[in-house]
Amino acid sequence: MNYTWYFSHNIITSSITHESHQAKEIITLCIICCAMILEINSGVPKAPPASKEVVAKLPVTTVTEEAIAKLGKDAVCSICQENLVVDDKMQELPCKHMFHPPCLKPWLDEHNSCPICRHELKTDDHAYESWKEREKEAEEERKGAANAVRGGEYMYV
Repeated sequence: MNYTWYFSHNIITSSITHESHQAKEIITLCIICCAMILEINSGVPKAPPASKEVVAKLPVTTVTEEAIAKLGKDAVCSICQENLVVDDKMQELPCKHMFHPPCLKPWLDEHNSCPICRHELKTDDHAYESWKEREKEAEEERKGAANAVRGGEYMYV
């Protein structure tokens, strides 16, 4: 169901009995809101979960006394906020942030990024991965164009 239309329709139909001027204002407001919602959601797909294969290959390490001494006695898993203790199992993301595996799994079942720094992991969604690659190429082009302009060179295509 298109909730935007449902919401707008309810406002319009409940207000239509009032003066015509008020109804026009409400309709205009609804159109503006719908346009804003479409603009906010345009072009950026929702991030899918992390790839099952990538998650399965994440290294699992055991917390040692040396690690606790280095991190401090108040070190915690950033997801469950429990203090780390010797012999805890921790799963390490490519960004080097570590979490208890039972804490990290539900997060990665819903998201493809580190809960702390948002470093993205690969996904099984080919459309999303293609979109990310196109965005990366577009960003490189924008940087190149900005550098060309700053350097006094202009490229005409």
